[in-house]
Amino acid sequence: MSNDRPQPSLKRRYELIPQMRAYEEMRVVWVPHLMNLYQPNYRSAVCNTDENGFRYTFKNASHLSYADFQREPGPKGLLCGGSTAFGVGATQDSCTIASYLNRDTNMTWFNFS
Repeated sequence: MSNDRPQPSLKRRYELIPQMRAYEEMRVVWVPHLMNLYQPNYRSAVCNTDENGFRYTFKNASHLSYADFQREPGPKGLLCGGSTAFGVGATQDSCTIASYLNRDTNMTWFNFS
């Protein structure tokens, strides 16, 4: 079956949580010594990745790629982990844990998941 016509169980899932379609369409890329990252330069209304496959993190209404994060002055933190840290299920990049941390701290956080 094509992605345009999901199976009945997926159809109901996408009715309840439509953003999950973007996560399920994103490819996983195997990387030596890391195991995997998500597809580099992935674009959707829900989730976007930089040239390295890291999800964009928001700070001060701007998105940060990993290169942008490295140039940020001051203290920095990396949020590492699996699906929850990456933000699977979040409705947009600005709704991930790392992006929320950037709203309430003097540190710059990056989603390194």
